[in-house]
Amino acid sequence: MAAMEDLSSRFWSELRKRNRLMAGDRADRLKFEAADFPALDEVDELVRAEAPDTIAVLVELAETAPDEEGLAAMAAGPVSEVLYFHAIPFLVDIEAASRKSPKFRTILKLAFWGWSGIPDSVRTKLEPLLEPGL
Repeated sequence: MAAMEDLSSRFWSELRKRNRLMAGDRADRLKFEAADFPALDEVDELVRAEAPDTIAVLVELAETAPDEEGLAAMAAGPVSEVLYFHAIPFLVDIEAASRKSPKFRTILKLAFWGWSGIPDSVRTKLEPLLEPGL
């Protein structure tokens, strides 16, 4: 659990730094290009590798998100990656997580905003989970 708390803390800290540098002036953008973001890379690799604990990690990150902007960043980043390219092995876990975590369900709703590209089989399975009152 301590390792997950550490990853979560590093993830949100690096995301804030990355966003600040990307939105800054030329000097900041050059720093961004030279910067390493190991926690962000770790989460990306977890998703790409379809590691068994991927959804559990994403739920923990959702639960520790500092604000709505953080939830939106997850929707546009690792959760969209899962939904568009790696959802099939995780459908059961995604369904369970969306029922247990309102924040994760919010991220799913944000990720599903522009349905195009999400495979029909994934959309059909997960769409009912996004209904109000779940």
